[in-house]
Amino acid sequence: MKTFKMSTNSEVKLNVKISTEALVGTNVKLDNKIMKKSSTYNFSTNLGNSNDIVNKKLNVVTNCFVTDENIDPILENTVFKINLKDDVNEQSYEGKKLKIDDEFFIVFDVVELVKN
Repeated sequence: MKTFKMSTNSEVKLNVKISTEALVGTNVKLDNKIMKKSSTYNFSTNLGNSNDIVNKKLNVVTNCFVTDENIDPILENTVFKINLKDDVNEQSYEGKKLKIDDEFFIVFDVVELVKN
């Protein structure tokens, strides 16, 4: 599993950038709590203080809907990147893609938040 090493007592921010021709809907979840829902392609959210979120699992999942077009080239050209940043550390990750059917695919990333 991917990890992000956080400095102590630091605010942690998530940036999400999606480049696709599909319609999107994204959920950001820390363990079992949804932190943000978004239907935009680029957004940021504050995840909280590193002391409060250490050892939690971050899930960023985007549902992508394609209508009236061939899904395969859209899936291939889709770029999904997340960036985690605190007062000292910064790390970027590229998500995985999974085709569900001819009109729907997901892109996602899972990162464990740990102490530096």
